[in-house]
Amino acid sequence: MQASCFEDADWIFEMANARPKYTGLRFNIWIPENENNPKHSYRRIKVELEPKQFYPFLIDELRFSVSVDIKASDFNELKEFVATNKPLILASMYDYLESRDVHDCFAKVGHELSYKFLELVFMKLYGLTSQVNGRMWTVTHTKAELAQQALNKLEISNDVSLVPT
Repeated sequence: MQASCFEDADWIFEMANARPKYTGLRFNIWIPENENNPKHSYRRIKVELEPKQFYPFLIDELRFSVSVDIKASDFNELKEFVATNKPLILASMYDYLESRDVHDCFAKVGHELSYKFLELVFMKLYGLTSQVNGRMWTVTHTKAELAQQALNKLEISNDVSLVPT
């Protein structure tokens, strides 16, 4: 079964378009800017394999939710991209980052994600200014719990350390 995912015309305006120049993929991906969509019980992006042909891709399972005709190499690169950039995709989905900031922070296929984007997340959510040293963050003690909640929601609490001051 091959299906395009056009539930209604408004969904595209609620998603950020990530083009190949930002992702390193051969096709566009669309990331929802508000993940709290009651229609869906799973987190997903949409992949535009051909112009105006959009397919839902489940980011937790790293698979399409419908049958899709895609080359194995493209599918493997998509899985790698989503797995590497999942914290950043979640930051966009939870509206922690503006789409222009997300584009600038993507790790292209074959590269490692930099957690520098967390500076933008902490600034937007909590007005925090923080120091980063690799994956070690210094935050004020009063904001540490809030920052930890964000890390948990982005599923990177095991990858990044917070040091309250």
